[in-house]
Amino acid sequence: MSGMMLRRLWLGCTLAFAVATLMNWKYGAMFAPLLVLVLLSRLQRWNGATVGRMLLAIATICLVGNLIIGFLQPYPPLMFAAVALWMAMNCIAMTHPATYMMGYAGMAVGSMFLNVGSFGGFDLVDFTLDLLMAALLASLVTALMFLAFPSPSSPPVQPAAQPDPRELTRNLKICWTLVMLIFTAFQALDLADSMAAQGAAILVVAPMNFSGSLLAARMRIIGTILGCSAAIALQLLLYTWMDNLILYLLGFTLAFGLFAYWVCQGGEHGGIGFAAASALVVLLCGVVPGQADLFFSSLYRFSSILITVTMTTLMLMMFHRWQPAR
Repeated sequence: MSGMMLRRLWLGCTLAFAVATLMNWKYGAMFAPLLVLVLLSRLQRWNGATVGRMLLAIATICLVGNLIIGFLQPYPPLMFAAVALWMAMNCIAMTHPATYMMGYAGMAVGSMFLNVGSFGGFDLVDFTLDLLMAALLASLVTALMFLAFPSPSSPPVQPAAQPDPRELTRNLKICWTLVMLIFTAFQALDLADSMAAQGAAILVVAPMNFSGSLLAARMRIIGTILGCSAAIALQLLLYTWMDNLILYLLGFTLAFGLFAYWVCQGGEHGGIGFAAASALVVLLCGVVPGQADLFFSSLYRFSSILITVTMTTLMLMMFHRWQPAR
């Protein structure tokens, strides 16, 4: 584990969360630190191309999402077909290293964008602007962290093994089918306030292989428990001082530090740390100090994620049993 990487993650995500919170970006306070977390956990040194692809992915999500919702929302069959086509393109993009970031962001964030944006009363313009500002802030913070804490050297990147074409096609079909089933379920059940649960379910199928998805589900559940526990502990610790913004941000910084340390370790610990950090950010981003009860919010968030991830894992197991590898 690199000490520089830990400093970048800890300070970078905390800085992004603090700036977005001070700027009163309701959704930006969630997406900015998460985008910083994704970038800094994947990069060993500054890579403008990767950051540029992330910006392009977010801009594409905002453009395509607004076009689909704006023109096709009155026609559910056409909207469903457009969403299915876009998710298929994202799944295919994830199979190529050069376009992985585009596909990953398009599948995870794009699916949430289309779900919450299609409900009446939702401020799609505010969500779009917050998402764009969060991406810009994440890019600036990432650049600043590599400037302040440069890595002396980076290990050589090992080329990924080429999967069997038939196995890849099979996994693509299963991934696309599950993504569409998740989107349809959230639409049919009017789950406009369960964005985190939908994102967690999408990330379970993101590895596009059975063993990887099972491991992702396990790490997501454990990490969610830890992240929600940290949020509740922060509320109990601050108690009547929860309305103090300085103490509120300091508490977030201290809680996030442990999860950032786990992310830097990589492997299963890194996955658990990523899930825990995500849960902590999602829980605290919508909290107005002194005006929200994190306890019930944490219970709802955890229960919704647990149910969604469990159902997704069961469906994944059924699909892999119905379509065994050849």
